[in-house]
Amino acid sequence: MNSIRNHLPTRIFWLGFMTLMGGLSLSEAIDAHSPGKALAGIGLILLGILNFMEPLLLSTPINRLFSGSRQTAVGSRRVRLALSVLGLTALAAGLLLRLVD
Repeated sequence: MNSIRNHLPTRIFWLGFMTLMGGLSLSEAIDAHSPGKALAGIGLILLGILNFMEPLLLSTPINRLFSGSRQTAVGSRRVRLALSVLGLTALAAGLLLRLVD
């Protein structure tokens, strides 16, 4: 529980920002009956949860960005990997569907 307190404002910011963007995209998708916007919204929400579990620290130098992310990460590595794959896949599929429509 101590590791979740580490960088808590950053975690809450990214979760709130991505959830807000995903929620807005989902509400627009419901109004417009657009599956592309719905998938993109779901992808953004999943990426928001991922950024809560493993926060993106913008003040960290690039050479220490990937080595230090394990120290701030919360939860299983498999869960974070599944969230990143599902979130990016849903976002990419949503963007492709939006281009086709």
